[in-house]
Amino acid sequence: MREYDHNLAISDVIIDIRTKEIGVLISKIIIIEERFIDGTLFPAINAWEIAWSTVGLPINLVRMQPYPENGINNMIEEGVFVLLSSN
Repeated sequence: MREYDHNLAISDVIIDIRTKEIGVLISKIIIIEERFIDGTLFPAINAWEIAWSTVGLPINLVRMQPYPENGINNMIEEGVFVLLSSN
């Protein structure tokens, strides 16, 4: 785990500073499980399904979008996303 990996969890809230959209982490998707290849452990590749509240969409429309876990962590570190942890 990298030093800036955040302990993301279901129901965490993400705020996109640029668009002012608010997203909720709905589920974690394992794209590739961790595995050993020639004696080297490669970490899992995960993504998160995020439900975004998009300004201008009808209230009954939910925009769901998957994001790679590493991408979310990077955007939090760069200040693009703010994480409101449910923990």
